[in-house]
Amino acid sequence: MKYTTSFFLISLILLCSCNSDHKGAASSEHPEMDETELTRVTMLIDPAPETYQEDQVNRLLQYALDHNLPVHKTESGLLYWIQKPGNDQRAQKEDKILVRYKGNLLDGTVFDQSPASGEPVEFNLSDMIPAWQEALKLIGEDGKMTILTHSDLAYRGQRIGNVIAPYSPLIFEVELIAVVR
Repeated sequence: MKYTTSFFLISLILLCSCNSDHKGAASSEHPEMDETELTRVTMLIDPAPETYQEDQVNRLLQYALDHNLPVHKTESGLLYWIQKPGNDQRAQKEDKILVRYKGNLLDGTVFDQSPASGEPVEFNLSDMIPAWQEALKLIGEDGKMTILTHSDLAYRGQRIGNVIAPYSPLIFEVELIAVVR
């Protein structure tokens, strides 16, 4: 039964993805996924999520499919897409990082971003949410990635300001400008 449910779910997602009106013109930032990538990402969906984290990962995977993001999944449930890997200078937890970023909710609401002037922001990586600590080790300086994270790798049950509700999955676009040691 589980295989039948999985097959049905995958077929339904593929059908919906192929018929979406907004898929007609892919942007250069988010190119159309080929059939192999679409199938690979679709196969990451858990057909019977048992925890809120698994449900959030499924919602984030649907977001990735809707936005043509060929994401990969780590053991922790973090989803990421590396648009540009950058160089060999990788951030470690104890490093300071210079980044440009934008964070939004699943509905597209932007809750935080670096200045519109393009000036990078400096953070101690050790002070960042677990999703950033895990993901930014995957790219080097001058790298760019999209991070999709369930709430346990973000702010868990905390309300952040008036925008981020407790247990919210989040999406970040991050460009790692420099690693400062």
